[in-house]
Amino acid sequence: MKSTVYFILMGAVVILLAAFFYAPNEVAFEAVEKPNIDTLESFDEAQDKKVLVEEEVQEVEEVVKTEQIIEEIPVVEEKVEIIAEIPEEVMTEQVEVVQAEEVPQLSFSTINEVTRDALVNIFCTTKSGGSFKPITGSGVVIDERGIILTNAHVAQYFLLKDYLVEDFINCVVRSGSPARPLYKAKLVFISPSWVKENANGIIQQEPKGTGENDFALLLITGRTDPTKTIPEKFSFIPLLYDTSNVAIGDNVLLAGYPAGFLSGIVISRNLYISSAVTQIMEVFTFRDGTLDLFSLGGSVVAQQGSSGGAVVNDKNELVGIIVTSTVAENTGDRDLRAITIEHINTSFTKEMIFNLQSLLIGDVSAKADIFNENIAPLLTQLLVDELDK
Repeated sequence: MKSTVYFILMGAVVILLAAFFYAPNEVAFEAVEKPNIDTLESFDEAQDKKVLVEEEVQEVEEVVKTEQIIEEIPVVEEKVEIIAEIPEEVMTEQVEVVQAEEVPQLSFSTINEVTRDALVNIFCTTKSGGSFKPITGSGVVIDERGIILTNAHVAQYFLLKDYLVEDFINCVVRSGSPARPLYKAKLVFISPSWVKENANGIIQQEPKGTGENDFALLLITGRTDPTKTIPEKFSFIPLLYDTSNVAIGDNVLLAGYPAGFLSGIVISRNLYISSAVTQIMEVFTFRDGTLDLFSLGGSVVAQQGSSGGAVVNDKNELVGIIVTSTVAENTGDRDLRAITIEHINTSFTKEMIFNLQSLLIGDVSAKADIFNENIAPLLTQLLVDELDK
């Protein structure tokens, strides 16, 4: 069932993108290569990040724990269909990734303030309530229009919004410290490859993964208070697409909404931002010699709920987002890990045949509607199939 749905999904993506993003001289849609997650290859600290270490390859033995709090939900079977018509007015053209100009270094005190302003908490509850433990994760605003980058394992609950009944799962965007519900949001994109490979995690209390393809984008659409309007511009952290200058030993700021030791009531009422300055301890590749994942050691941020949190360099650029942590009783003994923006952009381009910057230009709301009409229902079905087993 999952294979059939996935092939239908891929066909839908091809039809969608052919009309949505016509790119002359671009290659045809390329099927996503099945990831090899058994090992991750290490980089040599002293060499260029693009050159793999020939002398030794480090095998990662521990299984990393995906940061999420999951509630098992009863199952209702749903039927979906593909809507293939694409509005003419939302078509755009492929653009190239523009290299950022040299940015002066800032103090981490200043970066901490800016990052906290751009950090959000994604908080999901159900109508049934009761003993349900809320789903909580972090995200980072990456565009002044209110576009949020987070993890797929956080954003997947937007796919189950109307699972049992209309608005069964309600996800809001909270901000501040403590976090307060301010905004509504809709899904712009979630990695189809991640959903296909990790759909069975929806029914697991402690799902595991490497963090590969674990990303999604949301768009703030309005206020939770209908009498108020959203800001004309949001505070945001710009993306660092090129990791060629990222090195082991670089200082970075981590920020998120950790909730691993908190009860549901405390998470609802008194969830605070935590941030810490740490160093990049080690860097890894999933394939092709690119810098895809890096280790950040242990800190107070290494808890459930920090998924999707920010990793910011000393130029106030978003280097990556937090995805996983090794398992240990104390946060200081854990190894927090993050995927790079370069990995996110590369993975997005492989799946959608245009790059992330192409998605972010123009009418993002209209593009989100197309994704939610054409592709999201098929991804929802993959999750429903797992819940229906």
